[in-house]
Amino acid sequence: MSEENIQPSANPQPAQKNPYTIWFVVLSFILPVAAAYYMFYFGDIESFGNNGEFLEPYYDIKLLELTKDGEAFDAEALNNKWHMMIVVGSSCDENCQQRLVSLRQTTKAVKRPPKLRYAIVTTQEIDDSFKQFIEDEMERAIVLQGNTETVSQYIEMEQPVSQMYLSDPYGNVIMRFSHELGPKLVIKDLNRLF
Repeated sequence: MSEENIQPSANPQPAQKNPYTIWFVVLSFILPVAAAYYMFYFGDIESFGNNGEFLEPYYDIKLLELTKDGEAFDAEALNNKWHMMIVVGSSCDENCQQRLVSLRQTTKAVKRPPKLRYAIVTTQEIDDSFKQFIEDEMERAIVLQGNTETVSQYIEMEQPVSQMYLSDPYGNVIMRFSHELGPKLVIKDLNRLF
């Protein structure tokens, strides 16, 4: 081979430029703004919110002055876990029992069940049939007693069994769920929270 064949040509071809590069840059700025505008005016913003209601202000569970087996309940006994809590009176009819079973099932269905337990707060001496129901169906429940007057300052007592409350690992009652929501919506909130 001669050296003339090895030498590069005197006029090298310039590299091809992609004509779409500028459009990718422009769209990377415009698309997020357009998507935000669409979601704000036309999207279903409520689907991104909570189904339950955050309590403002939240309160320490110690303010309920609860007892367990006749002795003052120590909030340290919550063992740094989340708790779902429901308040009932002296008896529990079929509707009440269904809600308690729903509470139990909700705590089992959450993705991280070891973090979540459930408690039943009674404001009166419970009758024998209710005791039996707790022993048979709610064996893992923490059963606490409270004074109606004290508890009613923080929890709606007109229909107490219609509400479930969530306390965090520090003993703060932070959230309320209506039973009208249904278990799936409560579970959705709890999974998002955890």
